[in-house]
Order: sequence, then C-alpha cells, then structure tokens
Amino acid sequence: MKEAEWNGCADPTPMLGFLRGKASQRKVQLFAVACVRTVWELLPDESTRRAVQLTELAADGQVDPLEQRKVLQELVPQVNRQYSDFVCGGCEGPGSIFAAMAVTALNHPQTFTWYLGQTAAETYTAWECVAMARAWTAKEQQRRKSADYDDEPDATWYEPIENAGYLTWDWELAIARTALCALLRDLFGPLPFREVRIEPAWRAWNDGAIVRLAEAAYEHREMPSGALDNARLGILADALEESGCSDLELISHLRSPGIHVRGCFAVDAVLGKS
Repeated sequence: MKEAEWNGCADPTPMLGFLRGKASQRKVQLFAVACVRTVWELLPDESTRRAVQLTELAADGQVDPLEQRKVLQELVPQVNRQYSDFVCGGCEGPGSIFAAMAVTALNHPQTFTWYLGQTAAETYTAWECVAMARAWTAKEQQRRKSADYDDEPDATWYEPIENAGYLTWDWELAIARTALCALLRDLFGPLPFREVRIEPAWRAWNDGAIVRLAEAAYEHREMPSGALDNARLGILADALEESGCSDLELISHLRSPGIHVRGCFAVDAVLGKS
C-alpha cells in the first residue's frame, strides 16, 4: 500500500491487511477499543462498559489479560441471548446489539465468530460490529425524520432501500467505515512504519518536559469517548518545537483538530511505546 492509498482509504479492511504481521497486539487492541468507544452510548449495561475499560488497561499491561478474557467470556452468553431475542422478536434495538457484539469481539481482536444455536453466523471483528452499530443508528435517525415514519421497527433495516427518502444501509455502513479509518491513521501515522525518530536531546529538554507532557496527554482524556485532549497535544507540539524537533509531520499531527486516542502514533513516539 502506498502513502496516497493509505491516506485516502475509506475501508479499514485493506488498511488492516497492510498492517498484518507488523502492528503490535497493543495497537490492535487499542484500535478495537477506540472503535467501541465511538458507540459508548449504545452499550447496553455496565458490564459491557467495564469489559471495554479492562481491555484498554490490558493493552497497556495494567490488568491481567486473564481477568480481561474472563470478563469478556462471561458476556458472550448474555449477548447471545440478546442477539437471539433480536433475531426472533424483530428489529428493536439492533444498534445496541451490534455494540454489545463489538465488546465480546474484543476477546480476540483479529476475528470473532458469532454463534446462534448450533449454526455459525458471519465472522466479525470488533470494528465491523461497531460499523454496523453506527450504520443502523444513523439509518434509524434518518428514518425517524422521514414523512412516512410510523414508530414501528424497521423490518428491512439491513437491506438497501431505493427511493426511501433517507440514506440506505449500504451508504451508512460506508460512512461508518470511513470514520473508523481516521482512527487507524491516528494510531499508525500517515504511512505505518516509516521511522518516527525522537532524538534523546528532545526528551531531555527542559528537564524532561516533553515526556511529562506526553504522559499527561496520554492519561488525561475526554471520557467516555477516550479522546485525547487536543489542547494538551497542542502544548506538547509547541514544546517539541522549542526543544528543536524538526519533524514537521509529527508536530502537525499533534496540532491537527481530528480525534486522537490512546495509541496515537505521535504521542507513542515520544513515550517510546509501540
């Protein structure tokens, strides 16, 4: 994948394919968590939210991964029942169901096979479940604004609909996937694995101020989105510039107005994280 393709990609699938075998497990987990945090309001209960928080902590080695996996595995039967009720009883609330499925998929960020009874359904990753949750929610909001809205569940929520007066499922899914690509670019930079070099002199500048500012940006976030504080990142960029940093790409990324999350390649570079 070339840089122009990476920067313009609107689907996480080829980007993740390019990263296969190169990205650390920490980065993969943090991407999955960042995706799930974009549908935080759709998570059905405290247990699913706690599972997300544990996965994030486990990625940074702050929680025993066995504890994280145990919590996620305990969620599977609960979400399985919710999914079964959803399939058998209509289309009420699929956004929350997909969000809950995304959390259970955190148990294995690479792939997750959803089982209903004895039949294996589609195989989804956490980010794919998030994309479906976002797409359904956006489509339902469009439907509620339409002139023929009747307050009944949309029985064809999963099908492309022509001339319905609101965006189709396929279109909403494409929009959701595009938004998640921005998270990958934040985590891995404009082109992954092009070396980002932080000189020791920059880290040592002003008695280690650069590292302290990066640590503060990493820890103090906007919750529950988990987004890093752009004001803190701007201060870090200013400090890097004052320290003599000549990497304009790194500095401009820290100053960019888009969403930044844990695992942001620029903050990770300063902190020496991979």
